Amino acid sequence: MKSSKLHPILLAAFVLALSIAAIAGKPLPDVPVVSSVAGDGQVLADPTIPNYRVQSDGLGDYFNGVDGVVSILQGGTVGKGAGDWEVVTGDSVRKITIDLREPVDGAANPPFPYATLPGRFIAKCHLVSPASIGGMRGLNTTLLCLLNVRFYVSSRDSYVLSMNRANDPTTNDALVTCTEVSGDPADPNAPCIGWTIDPSITDSTGARNVARLYHPTKQGTEDRGRFYLRFHISVRK
Repeated sequence: MKSSKLHPILLAAFVLALSIAAIAGKPLPDVPVVSSVAGDGQVLADPTIPNYRVQSDGLGDYFNGVDGVVSILQGGTVGKGAGDWEVVTGDSVRKITIDLREPVDGAANPPFPYATLPGRFIAKCHLVSPASIGGMRGLNTTLLCLLNVRFYVSSRDSYVLSMNRANDPTTNDALVTCTEVSGDPADPNAPCIGWTIDPSITDSTGARNVARLYHPTKQGTEDRGRFYLRFHISVRK
């Protein structure tokens, strides 16, 4: 009698195990997040005063799906981009403010001193931690990650501010910090639900990264020199 009852239980457990394995192999969905970029979009008249060089447009937080904005932790395959943070304003009413008045190189050649235009942020933390930002666990844990800021001067003409020490040792990665967790803050395995993204370098003038400005063209990619970038970004589920 016991053996006849045990068999269906074992069979059900086996089916459940197969189902879990199948789910584990599926791509992860995008996770909507609220992204806050410090600054009100107002550029100081004196360029020598330390100030955010990447700012909001002054219209508040960036919400996924509102005003045409994309604000997500990317879905996809773990180790191939899933969990990376991305914000795209695209053709929406929302913009980002870029201030290029703090060059590192004397020969730096920006397209303008400052402007508020459509843009895209992406932090590719999967390159250093397969589960990326979305997989971070433990309050105050950190990752040093590639951060790109792209801005569009027209629908067909864009520039990229690249902070990617692996490809260019003269630039600095961004510092991603877990600032809020779900569950017990003392639990080192508690999943993160809030983060900040900041420069990883602090000097006598404050926190600022070195980024290299690239201009993709039909003839190739132009190197427009290096610039100091000051920024502070908050992300939360």
